[in-house]
Amino acid sequence: SDCRIVMPALPRGKDSRKDASIATVKLIENTQLFTWMVKDFFWLVLVPYISIPAGLAAMWLQIVMIRRDQANPSRILNYVGLFLWIAGNFIWMIAETLYDRSDADINMAGTPILKQDSNLYSRLTSTTGIIFLISMLVLFLDICLTSFKLYGKSNIIVSERFLSTLWVAKDICWLHSQPTGAVTIGTIALAIGLYCIGVAIAVGDIRGVFLACGTEIWLLAMFIWMCGEFYTNDSIRWLSAVVFTFGFVVLIANLLGLNCEKVPRRPPTRLPRDKFTTSPRLDRNRVAVQGTQSERKTLLSE
Repeated sequence: SDCRIVMPALPRGKDSRKDASIATVKLIENTQLFTWMVKDFFWLVLVPYISIPAGLAAMWLQIVMIRRDQANPSRILNYVGLFLWIAGNFIWMIAETLYDRSDADINMAGTPILKQDSNLYSRLTSTTGIIFLISMLVLFLDICLTSFKLYGKSNIIVSERFLSTLWVAKDICWLHSQPTGAVTIGTIALAIGLYCIGVAIAVGDIRGVFLACGTEIWLLAMFIWMCGEFYTNDSIRWLSAVVFTFGFVVLIANLLGLNCEKVPRRPPTRLPRDKFTTSPRLDRNRVAVQGTQSERKTLLSE
């Protein structure tokens, strides 16, 4: 009888390290997105005791991603732009929850926490506007430098980067009380989010579908919150909170891996018969270096 050896296409150690690295990056990105959403939710219901720590965690995780990919020019600009966006949001949240009086239908912590100070609130929101503008310019530069390379290869990445840039522009209009611009840009951004969901479904990326759906629900909740401030005297935050809840469910499912992502693998490569001995007795040198666990047990038992 002969012994036909089937070996993997790539060294298993290298594959394991690569898979572990990808899994770590996905975990950091999903956790950062979740903490950012927690920050926005508790800002919505005006509970700074939770929104402030969540915002700090989101900024810290964004710094971690910047440090991990600092040598990757195709991602570093995007990460820096997103960090500036988060930082601007954080300062805006501090101004609103600590120093501004709210007439919202939900005010669980009774803000302002410290005292009402119109001058300090104005300075903080002006700083936010400057940071938002820098963030939008960095994200736009990232689109100009990377979208031409990625277009046609990874349209969902290009779409997500357009989405981020538009959402910062929407926040600038919201900050400066420009309802027409904010609603128009926000509507376009939501449409791009739906396109991202469609692309993820088309390519069969189940994890991407969960992530895109969670993000879209989150953006919809923020859009409702914004429209409520512009058109209903801030009286529909409760509806935004309900939408947020659905987004949490989807993002938690994605974070815990309940979508059962399947990673495609290459079929094993069958080596030529004359590469190793065809004797029933296994070649000792080959087994010692490249053998499977069962082959090594057989070798040890001889």
